[in-house]
Amino acid sequence: MPASPDSCFVFWYHMFGQGTGRLRAYKYGGTSPASVIFEATEALSDMWNLARVSITSTEEYQINMEAVSLSRNDVGHIAIDDMDLEPVPCSTLSTPKHRLVQLPQDQPEIGFVGSDCSVVTLDPVNKSLIWMILLLAIVGIGVCFLMIWLQSRSCCQQKRESTLTATYGCSEQPEMESDPNLPFLSTSGAIEVDDEETLV
Repeated sequence: MPASPDSCFVFWYHMFGQGTGRLRAYKYGGTSPASVIFEATEALSDMWNLARVSITSTEEYQINMEAVSLSRNDVGHIAIDDMDLEPVPCSTLSTPKHRLVQLPQDQPEIGFVGSDCSVVTLDPVNKSLIWMILLLAIVGIGVCFLMIWLQSRSCCQQKRESTLTATYGCSEQPEMESDPNLPFLSTSGAIEVDDEETLV
């Protein structure tokens, strides 16, 4: 940060739970040794707390934040948010008021939360339009599956002809093989069967 006669380092912090540890802010500057400018060591409550730290420096500096846990079994947490460096003394800054957001008791049937935490609902015309688009999408998917199914059925219903041929043959040799000049008995025949099939 540039040198400034009087500045205010502002941030919000949240420390809650068992054994949260400590939160520190350090200022480092050129030839000056590091100095602790803020320290919180205990959880105050389950809410965000505002911290303001006056900084006077004649040379450039930087600010480092450090969160330290006291043991590995801690279930607490430390969080920081909205850090800012104001070029004015802290005493001149006004205290921000806590802004509570009132959420509606009824949840809208269809809607969303806007950027200012207000609930935005859709009017009935838009609801019917959404239902119509959803219905058309479902019908379109159904028609697509029906077309695929019908196309696969038409391919299978084409007639296919197949010919089944069976051949029967027998060859026997007489029991006496001692005389190679004897002719051996041979019987062979063929049976052909033509069958036309229709696959359904």
